[in-house]
Amino acid sequence: MKFKPSDITKEHILSAVHEIDQENINLTTGTRWEVIVNGKPYPPKEIMRYARKQYDGSLDWPNGGGPPTNDYLTKLGFEVREKGKTFINLNGHRIFKFSMGVFYKTPRYYKVNIVERLEKENLISMHENTGKSQAQLFKNTLGIGDYVYITYGKDKLGCIAKITSDVIELPSDIKNDLDEGYKGRKIEIIAQPVQPNTLDLVKHKKAWLPSANTTIKQIFNLQEANDILFSKYYNVDVRNNPETNTITTMNTTPTDKKHPLNQILYGPPGTGKTYATKELAIKIANPDFKFDKTLTDEEQRKKITDEYKRLTETGQIVFTTFHQSMSYEDFVEGIKPETLNNDVVYSTQPGLFKLLCEKAGIKSNSNFEEVLKRFKDDVTNNQPFTIHTNRSKFDVSYLGGVTFRINPHESTNDNPNYPASIENLLKFYQTESIEGIYNPSYIRGIVNHLYEKYGLIKYNTVSESPDKNHVLIIDEINRGNVSAIFGELITLLEPDKRIGATEEIKLKLPYSKNDFGVPANIYIIGTMNTADRSVEALDTALRRRFSFVEIIPDYSRIDKTDIEGINLGLLLETINDRIEALLDRDHTIGHSYFLKVKDKAALAHTFKNCIIPLLQEYFYGDYEKINLVLGDGFIRINENSNIEFAGNNPYPGYADKPKYVFPELNENNIVGAIEALKIKTV
Repeated sequence: MKFKPSDITKEHILSAVHEIDQENINLTTGTRWEVIVNGKPYPPKEIMRYARKQYDGSLDWPNGGGPPTNDYLTKLGFEVREKGKTFINLNGHRIFKFSMGVFYKTPRYYKVNIVERLEKENLISMHENTGKSQAQLFKNTLGIGDYVYITYGKDKLGCIAKITSDVIELPSDIKNDLDEGYKGRKIEIIAQPVQPNTLDLVKHKKAWLPSANTTIKQIFNLQEANDILFSKYYNVDVRNNPETNTITTMNTTPTDKKHPLNQILYGPPGTGKTYATKELAIKIANPDFKFDKTLTDEEQRKKITDEYKRLTETGQIVFTTFHQSMSYEDFVEGIKPETLNNDVVYSTQPGLFKLLCEKAGIKSNSNFEEVLKRFKDDVTNNQPFTIHTNRSKFDVSYLGGVTFRINPHESTNDNPNYPASIENLLKFYQTESIEGIYNPSYIRGIVNHLYEKYGLIKYNTVSESPDKNHVLIIDEINRGNVSAIFGELITLLEPDKRIGATEEIKLKLPYSKNDFGVPANIYIIGTMNTADRSVEALDTALRRRFSFVEIIPDYSRIDKTDIEGINLGLLLETINDRIEALLDRDHTIGHSYFLKVKDKAALAHTFKNCIIPLLQEYFYGDYEKINLVLGDGFIRINENSNIEFAGNNPYPGYADKPKYVFPELNENNIVGAIEALKIKTV
């Protein structure tokens, strides 16, 4: 009788799994799907091959992989799921849209960082009188164990979270900064957005989407929500199956779901963006690092700086700054000149991003990096350094950079000097293949020498371990030509295009012709100064692939500093209110300019050398507006300016134009100047 796929029963599959586990059979890994049997994942096609073996002894499965096999397994009651996604099982509970756009869009709320403070306390909040029965949904319908996805208006996503408390009063420090009537619910964060900008969703007219004018709305059609929102913007699938675990994550390469893979911290100058990247990079690269809240700001800063320095020395964190001259050749790879024996030679050399990706792709338990460093030191300090192989003998030298130089003892050339790139050493170490490797005999000789003399562990024997996260910080990312610097790699930054992800993509690089992909444990943190360029002006392809986190002036950092009755927090807030009225929010001034101000002399110095030059830049010589911001104590009309023009003076009123002067500021007159500025009252 001819075999039919429908001949396979659930019992055949369970027997196949038992044989696979008992015999420890190596299965061919599926690229996209996996079937869950007894709580463990297996490749669907392989399971069906061994299930047929239980039926008639043959290992042939005629349906192949993909939908036909997946559909049949599902009919038999097995869960088939896509690899690389987080699966959230509501377990009989519900999921709602929850908007807190009022805190993000209302100036008096964002000025006191309500969103960040609620996030820090794991809270969501709504006013008890919110209309259209939405307050009742928040207080009475939304239950402990239900889920929410948070949105801040129509174009910014927050996390997916689980409700963990009934309605509670907000902490007093938050409550005091809000109108009376706001209540809270405690949450547990489940997943962060991988693409928080939701402008593309406006075309979908659904009441549960961010663009809809609803504060809280239950989602009933989970498949529709997965297709439109959750799969693309969170890389999760939401299901409701009370018989399985609440949350399951199956990643071929683990990533930290608390942090987006690509994000940009943006805001006006002086808000602490560069320092914030250090703290964020440490949280990603070393999740076990403890931030001790009992330390003073200065002690905490030193501790963070020391850990940041350690992680940069080990190569887990790499820092760079984009600028107008930054190129693809600097960032990814390019052909660059070297001088050898008074001759100029050209070779393909990796850029900083490619080097970081190669490092991130090494198994965490490998000692390759440590061994390579020792070998570099020995080669640098002991000239010549000779390596003997079965067939040859050659000297190795290293003068820095990404290549060793090889000088064979027996050569027909007068002055032999060949390159052996570190990139090829790593490639041969990981694959033991010489395909595509330049000067393979020398590469093999060096790697074998590292095995024998330096204790390099064979790569195929290195135990698997969670991959270490690596972080690339790009300061001033908006100052470079992002399209030219990233080139074709901009596509590879997307979470689902990373190595091991569901839609993995590798591209052939134009210079080396090597295949290249971005590992899933590479995180990119950019900073941008909105006074130089707004977020809206950024390359559209970049905006789609990065999360954007606004860093605004934090007046609480300086409102405890009082200099002869002058509250620095209120002083800066007064100045920024006026700048925002005359220009915009992007050109406000950050609190960090005032962090080290402890006396009148330092205050005068800050205004003279920081604040006034910034305002001159902002207002392009419009001194009247600077006067509106700072008052007559800092800039005033020069009453003694009498100008007489030569010639016929075709503009008779020009001589009457006000001429402004900046009085010399010092510790003796700074208090009076600030009094004339008219600081707002609390």
